[in-house]
Amino acid sequence: MSADTTAEQSRVHPSLFFLLYLPYGMSGSYPTVTLGYLLAQAHVSVGAIAAMGAISLLPQTWKALWAPLIDSTLTYKRWYLISAVTSALGMAATGFVTPSNANVFVIDWLVLAFSLASTLISMTTDGLIAHSVPPEKKGVAAGWAQAGNLGGGSIGGGLALYLAVHAHANWVGGVTMMVFSLVSCVGLFFIAEPEHAHRAEKILATMLNIVKDVWSMAKSRLGYLAMVLLLLPAGTGSAANLWSAVADNWGASADIVALVTGVLGGIVSLVGALLAGRILDMFDRKGGYIAGAIGMALCAIAMAAAPRTPAMFIAFTLFYALFNGYMYAAYSAVMLEAIGRGAAATKSPLFGSLTNMPLALMTYVDGMAHDKLGSGGMLLTEAIVGIVVMGMFVAFAAATRPRSREALAT
Repeated sequence: MSADTTAEQSRVHPSLFFLLYLPYGMSGSYPTVTLGYLLAQAHVSVGAIAAMGAISLLPQTWKALWAPLIDSTLTYKRWYLISAVTSALGMAATGFVTPSNANVFVIDWLVLAFSLASTLISMTTDGLIAHSVPPEKKGVAAGWAQAGNLGGGSIGGGLALYLAVHAHANWVGGVTMMVFSLVSCVGLFFIAEPEHAHRAEKILATMLNIVKDVWSMAKSRLGYLAMVLLLLPAGTGSAANLWSAVADNWGASADIVALVTGVLGGIVSLVGALLAGRILDMFDRKGGYIAGAIGMALCAIAMAAAPRTPAMFIAFTLFYALFNGYMYAAYSAVMLEAIGRGAAATKSPLFGSLTNMPLALMTYVDGMAHDKLGSGGMLLTEAIVGIVVMGMFVAFAAATRPRSREALAT
């Protein structure tokens, strides 16, 4: 990359990535929030609705398999445009399918299609961040990107549902999501396409260069420490998945649960992500990740010790949401630091797959702990696990620290 190009790209404002990540967040929340509600109102079974939610998550689990396609063909910006338009049209199309048991099959396929398309939005945006943002500003960029993800998820789905219900027309929700997704593409005009130095004349040579780049990252100290850190069950925010199930223990009503797990919780998480971006550029990013995970654990401990009242439920779930937003940005900052440039769109989803593992594990552990120890035990279990594994990581990092200046430089 030339010095002129580097200087030009360094002027990209991080807030641009809020806009570029919005369609990804919306495509994740639209099936579970908007379509889930509309199907429930049409007397579709909870099992069928849950299956639709699982279908929407399926491509996100396997997206690393087709990530090399982005780094070996077309440009990041063209792939983003293709994915955003396809995802937008898919969401709009669901609005014209009448919610009913007879049409669940059709809706499932549309959800699978736009969720599959949305995977390219996250990968190409991560690739653009990796190449266009200087290393010292990647924390702020990560904060804005995850604010867009969280904002699109919490506000987008709720807005689509509100408009569909109050307009008495289901198509309004899907079309609203389509418009927001298409508008987000305007952000592509404000960022330059990076050079793809790993690409060769032959596709096989390009694929080999991508494999070499991934392996080089994985064996570097920066790379393997990031992978180990993101694989640990700390700061996952798993308890948030169970707030609805445990709210009765605090006497919290359905309206309160909807408030703290919906738009208000999403806004607080968005603020947490933006705050994290500033903090993570001031200190070591892995250290910032550890601090956030411990902060979330302390929040859980305080919630377990506090009185079981609706006011305490609101206060602590929102405080937890603040840390959850922080951890989203911390994950993104650690990931961006580790992947560097090169085949960035291929490397970023590998980290996404890692973080889904501890999230699933801790959600299960939290549920088991609640059944045996109650809500307080659930919170304490999550906190203890988080603090212990962060301590183990610090010990691991210290034990593997290079002893020579030459090794430290590699």
